[in-house]
Amino acid sequence: MGKTFEENAIIKSNYGFDKFGIPCFADDSGICIESLKWAPGVLSKRFLEKFKTKEDCFNYIFKKINKVKKDRAFFKTSISLTTDRRQNILFNGRIDGTITLKKRGLNGFGYDPIFIPLNFKITLAEMKLKQKNSVSHRSIAVTKLINFLFN
Repeated sequence: MGKTFEENAIIKSNYGFDKFGIPCFADDSGICIESLKWAPGVLSKRFLEKFKTKEDCFNYIFKKINKVKKDRAFFKTSISLTTDRRQNILFNGRIDGTITLKKRGLNGFGYDPIFIPLNFKITLAEMKLKQKNSVSHRSIAVTKLINFLFN
């Protein structure tokens, strides 16, 4: 496993290229939370799975935020396109925001119910899919990839 989203995306897309011998792309995504010293980062899924329930994880995060009074966070996606042996092109997407102090919304997955993007008043989990896709870190990175491929 790599230490950054970019490293993990490269590892994954290189694997696909090596296995099939054709250009391949892969991504890595996660959340970074200021009150957790910008963790969990590349360990976002594993961090969530360390708790019995998602609510237990969220409550842990809420307690940390209340203790240190830092609620900033960001989601990041890195996409690696492997075009030739170990030749990678990276596309990053990031959305900044804050963590709520209680879970809100039923849509989305992962940390969506506790993340409010900058300039919004609702969490990603409160957004309709079309709205979420218009602002998400994944859509930013995918749009960059598409623009590279088709422009």
